Amino acid sequence: MEIVVDYVKTRNGFNHVATMYKNGIEECSAKQVWINRTWESFDGESAIKRIIKKWCGKNELLQNKMESVFIEDYKKEDMGLW
Repeated sequence: MEIVVDYVKTRNGFNHVATMYKNGIEECSAKQVWINRTWESFDGESAIKRIIKKWCGKNELLQNKMESVFIEDYKKEDMGLW
């Protein structure tokens, strides 16, 4: 499973769009809209959390595990958004 976060400039700010892929096939996507400034720990953090929550539904245990794995991997590999 892989999450890719893209930066999209808008007229009033920008969006982070996260897309989750499983075996190279898009599973789902989520968007975080920012009007002015982001207060995230790292770029794309909110979009990653949003897509994981969307994919996991009400399973909080799975959601917490996936967040820790994907966010730590994202930070370690410094994938970069743009």
